[in-house]
Amino acid sequence: MKANHCRLPLPSDPMFPRELERLLRQYADAINAIEMRSGPSVERPVGGDLRPGRLYNDATLNKLIRWSGTAWTNADGTAL
Repeated sequence: MKANHCRLPLPSDPMFPRELERLLRQYADAINAIEMRSGPSVERPVGGDLRPGRLYNDATLNKLIRWSGTAWTNADGTAL
């Protein structure tokens, strides 16, 4: 399998700001996908920045839950 290399243009290139922004957005999405927080049910993350698959260790329920894209579910995808 061939490695996927990222080539960022030089800062003097007019494409540099746009390409840098795209790469930073990809990085942020990757971090969001693997970040897992823990806390009570009332502190579950909310908002448009949640991506499907986001995990949260719900201390009130004492279980790992996952964001489906529209609602929090059990980690296996079944309804809470």
